[in-house]
Formats: sequence, structure tokens, C-alpha cells
Amino acid sequence: MDILDSHEDSAETEKFLMETLLASCEKAFRKGLNSAEIYEALMSIDHIETPKEAKFLKLFVIQRFFKRIFKLLRRLFWVVFFILLSIAATCTVLSYLTCNLWPISVKSRCLLPSHPLVMEVSRPIANCSICDQYLDSGSPIIELMASPSRATFNELAYLSKPIIIRGGAISTGMTTNFTFETLKSLFESEPDGIESVAEECQFLPFRSSFKNLQEVFDKVSTDSGYPDTPWYIGWSNCHPGIAGKLRKYFPRPKFLPTDSESSVIDWIFIGSPGYGASMHLDYVRRPSWQAQLTGRKKWILNPPPECESLCSQFLSLYINAGDMLFLDTNSWYHETYIEGSQLSISIGSEYD
Repeated sequence: MDILDSHEDSAETEKFLMETLLASCEKAFRKGLNSAEIYEALMSIDHIETPKEAKFLKLFVIQRFFKRIFKLLRRLFWVVFFILLSIAATCTVLSYLTCNLWPISVKSRCLLPSHPLVMEVSRPIANCSICDQYLDSGSPIIELMASPSRATFNELAYLSKPIIIRGGAISTGMTTNFTFETLKSLFESEPDGIESVAEECQFLPFRSSFKNLQEVFDKVSTDSGYPDTPWYIGWSNCHPGIAGKLRKYFPRPKFLPTDSESSVIDWIFIGSPGYGASMHLDYVRRPSWQAQLTGRKKWILNPPPECESLCSQFLSLYINAGDMLFLDTNSWYHETYIEGSQLSISIGSEYD
């Protein structure tokens, strides 16, 4: 600090001093010293005694400290912003390409096959009201021993709780002696019935080796037996001619609300004993109903991860031939398993 000894206490000297201190502090900052270290070093110098000089140094250090904090926060903001923007853009694009975020018309084709990870990341946060207990039963499952009235079902239809109606398929007028051969002949009765599943609808092989519906009809027969390996498949029907014939066997449930809009697409699931669908979540437009025509199917339900603290995990229920299950498969993760010795055949659709 020879500068202080060689200059008189004047305005010019004071200005020169402050500029020199400022340059020294700036240089110290660039070398990595923090505000507290610089301030402590400067205040330890004997020649800095005047309140004016001390105040200047204090304000300088405070100013530089907050300036650096602001600069770091600004950089952090933009880093976080671009990370979130990249994640959102990636999920949106992948969801659109795989038809997970925006439902499409039945004649549209997804550009990429759906992937469970993309579907899980792009799904909306679940409404945990699905875990609310129904009355005082202590279970989110509603089980009815007979078909309800339309007014009663209207109170239950949109609670997102699993509803089992024992004998519901029979009381609705659905046939329970529907066979695999009947289903096969029904699809073969239309010139492009089988092809429409591959071209316009959706075929779900799950973990089976079947590639399409034609292969299923060629290899499966209740007369000659099933394939040696357990299997389970599902598909949607978009063919209007077949849809009309299916409705003769499986009429719309009479107790659905009068203003309910049913989907024109039917879903059919068939499987041999010892197999079923692995745990998954559906991405459809509406809640679904499913009628068990033959066989016995075990359902295992699990709430979304964000609701597990409110819901019991791994709820098990059994659906027998003639029963109906109403389930919001967009909210409940579900897994199925075919029990007994009979081929399981079930048909379902969506309602709103």
C-alpha cells in the first residue's frame, strides 16, 4: 500500500485509490477469491481507516456478491428450463408418434410402435379418488350380485372404481355358450373381416408367438386342442359388418346411462389356461366394460404409484363365465390370469 504513503489526502488521490482498489478486487474475483475473503483482506490493512473507505469496500463486496449470485441463478434457470423443455418435447413427440397422448381415429396408423416406457412417462397424473372407499366396505371394489337399475348404475359408473356384476352378462342377454369356432366363422363370414384387424384395427399378441389373427384361427381349435405353450391374445374389431353381428350376440348393457356414448369398437380377448396379460395400463378414450363368456379369469389390480399410499396394492378379483367387469383401465394397472381348464373368451367395449 505504498500508494497511500506517496499521495496526499485529496480528491484526486481518493479517486485514484478507489479505482485501484476496484481494479484489485476485480482481479481477485477473477482469480477465484470470494467476497468474504476479499473484504476480510482489505479491512485488515491499517491504512484503510476512514469510514468512507470502509463503507465503499463494504458496498463493493456486497454488490459483487449479489451480482455473482444473480448470475449463477440466471444460468441455473436457463439450464433447468432447457432440460425441462427437452424432456417435454421428447415426450410429446414420442407420445404423438406412438399414439399415446392423443387418441386417433381407428383408420389412422401410429408411426412408431407403442413402448411401455413412453406410455408411462406421457400419462397424466392419476386422480387418487379411485382409492376412496365405497360406503364402509373397506375396499375400493364394488360387487353387485345382480344387474343394477339404470339409476343405481348411474351413481357408480364414473367413480373409477372396479365394479363386478355377477351374472351381468346373462341378465343383459349375452350368450354364454359362445365358442371359438363361432367367433372364427363370424370373422370369416365377411370377405375382409380378418384382414381388417391388421389393416385398420389392432392385434395384441401379448407374450404369445402369434403374429396376426389369421395365424390364431389357423392354429387354434377347441376340437384338436390348443398349442402346447399357454397363450393369450386380444384384438379390436373395426369392421362394421362384424360389429353388427357381434351386437346380436352381445347387446349393449341395458343399465348403462341413457346419455352414455358407447364405442363402436369391440375388444375380444382369448387365452388358454395358465396365461394372461402382464401388468399394464391402457390408453383408451373411456372407461371399459368386459363380459366373461367362457372360462374363469383372475384380475390383479394395482393403483398408480402416486396413489399407493392411499390404496391397497394388488387387489385380486375373479370373474366367472356370465359375469361383467366395469373398470377404468386408464387409471388401474391390471394383470390377468386364466384359471381352470377352459378356454377363456371375453368381449368388451368402452362407454362414456
